[in-house]
Amino acid sequence: MSRIVILMAVALAAAAAPAPGHTYRVAADGSGDFMTIQEGLSAALGGDTVSVAPGTYSGAGNRSLNFGGRRVLLIAPAGPESTTIDCESAARGFTFSSGEDTTAVVRGFTITRGYAAQGGGINCTGASPLIDGCWFVANSATSGAGAFFASSSAKVRNCVFTGNTATYGSGATFLLSAVVVRNCTFARNGGAGAPGTLYCVGSPAPTFRACVVAFSAAGPPMKCENGASPVTTRSVVFGNAGGNTLCGNATDNLVTDPLLCGMLAADYTLCANSPCLPGNNAWGERVGALGAGCGDCASAVEPMSWGRIKALWR
Repeated sequence: MSRIVILMAVALAAAAAPAPGHTYRVAADGSGDFMTIQEGLSAALGGDTVSVAPGTYSGAGNRSLNFGGRRVLLIAPAGPESTTIDCESAARGFTFSSGEDTTAVVRGFTITRGYAAQGGGINCTGASPLIDGCWFVANSATSGAGAFFASSSAKVRNCVFTGNTATYGSGATFLLSAVVVRNCTFARNGGAGAPGTLYCVGSPAPTFRACVVAFSAAGPPMKCENGASPVTTRSVVFGNAGGNTLCGNATDNLVTDPLLCGMLAADYTLCANSPCLPGNNAWGERVGALGAGCGDCASAVEPMSWGRIKALWR
């Protein structure tokens, strides 16, 4: 084979394979490169982006999603209000188990009706992705309904966990995991006999900063076992069925109504006079996942008994 032919073959091969940094578009209506999210993830190389159009994604190829160890950005540009992964109670949303680090990113999705023994919404075992701006809604599991972390140093930020139910860790479970959780809202999570919205087991343990943990239907905001000592700072804890005591190293936190615009309607934006807004607290930073969404509130919830609140889950 001549040198010219060899050079032409190399050039053609290079043109056929997208360079790192390529963006694939997923759209359920067929207008993108792929119709399912897993197809996009499977095609992507390290450094690529998979951009998902607004819509509800369900069925095979849109649950049990796996990055396969690649550093891929999976993003829903329209945000969790418009882009939903509906697991239909058939499986969890995501599994990370191939050593992914924070260059593997999930951003901007609602993950709902996920079901698995460990991690109904997401399971990170031996992997540490970045989870940013996602809503975990109405997922269920034995442990870690919203998320389950084991031997993980994942970063979770600007996320909402609500309506999730589990025996252990209705919001999330952290097993031997130094996960960093920042600016997240955990509200109205529960489950029969749940020992805590946040369930921390062993060491290392997670760090929580500027989070809201409120209105659990069962159990305290946090449970620590087997020597777990999570660090919680500059957070707001309130209205949990099992009290508002945090375990581990908890300093500089408030036990006060976060003043959410419409907690019973799952509106977790903040009243203008909320202590979670930077202008209303001594820390000068936002607490929770969302910013201001309404005017001043006398109370974020109408007065009612715990029995009536729990009836909302039926």
